Amino acid sequence: MDSLIQASPKRWLRFVGAAIEDAYPMSPIFARAVDDRTRLLKIADYCDRARANGLRTDAEILGFVFLMHEIAPHFDQHPHIRAVLDGEGEPMGARWERLFQPRDEALERAFAEIEMGGGARPDIDWHIERCGSAEEAFPATHKDPRFLQCFLRIKARHVALGGERDG
Repeated sequence: MDSLIQASPKRWLRFVGAAIEDAYPMSPIFARAVDDRTRLLKIADYCDRARANGLRTDAEILGFVFLMHEIAPHFDQHPHIRAVLDGEGEPMGARWERLFQPRDEALERAFAEIEMGGGARPDIDWHIERCGSAEEAFPATHKDPRFLQCFLRIKARHVALGGERDG
């Protein structure tokens, strides 16, 4: 049940797209006229990024995509956020939940830094397909094989669609 909707990839992407459109109608994938195929491609990119972070359930992945929109698309590259997500000794679900703990001053500072534009790269943060390398795409995690594979999947999807589409 944790990944019920993901069992049907196209249905999952449409579900995530509808949720984004409802919660964040000014998302880059809805702010301009973007065709449905490109929109689904970008949503797949966002979901792949969540999975590269070790998230697997429908709720975790959707939550990650929402945080990309609420905080910043690169929030997972902040050192403190990375420390929480990469922490060992507890399951990923518990680490993910720690990001939402109230009164954690270090997390509040990290999120504030990100929201104030810390590390922001507007031209590529929403468009990993425009990056020339995994290091450019994921500065803090490019040596992690999960992020290298994520980068390669994103690039391959966009090439297969006919180039680096905006979204």
